[in-house]
Amino acid sequence: MVLLECATGIKKKAIIEPVDSKELKIIMKSKKFGFDWNIEAGNLVYKIRIYGSDEVLGLMSLIDFPEEKWIKINLLESSSENIG
Repeated sequence: MVLLECATGIKKKAIIEPVDSKELKIIMKSKKFGFDWNIEAGNLVYKIRIYGSDEVLGLMSLIDFPEEKWIKINLLESSSENIG
């Protein structure tokens, strides 16, 4: 996946990967997100980051309904420094 940095026009390679509950607690301590993501720990939670960086740019919570063959995006949030 590629992200475009609007201010500079530079394209950067990004990675979307799962977040476990331990890492989610660390992310929440950073105060970069407004929602209480610990509530979403029972769902499939993913983070997006720039390749080569550990900084989390956004989080997404998914609920899988395999018997109905669909996935719901339950919550989606950018980190505070990536809003606007």
